[in-house]
Amino acid sequence: MSDGGYVIRLGPLGATATTVASALAATQLSPDMGYANPSQAGRVGEATETSMSIDERLLNAKIEASEARTDAKFSQFMAELRLVSAGVSQLSNDMSEVKSQTSTLKWNIVGTGLAIGGLILAIFAFGTQMLEFALGLFTAAPTAPPG
Repeated sequence: MSDGGYVIRLGPLGATATTVASALAATQLSPDMGYANPSQAGRVGEATETSMSIDERLLNAKIEASEARTDAKFSQFMAELRLVSAGVSQLSNDMSEVKSQTSTLKWNIVGTGLAIGGLILAIFAFGTQMLEFALGLFTAAPTAPPG
């Protein structure tokens, strides 16, 4: 139940919103710092049975309201903690996917580097032979040996 923005839990004492509200209304102070209902106040320094039961009901109502607020805040905290946990789990999954993609990319880069290195080595090793072969194709036909 809701009363003034607070959640009132029905506890083992059987408190309801009506009894809590009546206990709070009966014990509110008037502007002259006396009880709103003067018949419940008794004389100064004297505690009557009615004022003691009202004070006890007020104390119980305040404790229940405090417990309800604490429970609500704890529930909100747990909900936020679940959201953070879900976010961390999703981040972990994303990181493992990135790690596998990074590994694949690393091997692609290494393979490409080896291929380019082999091509450069082949050009240096066989470049002069290829140049001589190409020049030999375009030179004049060999002449007959003197003889």
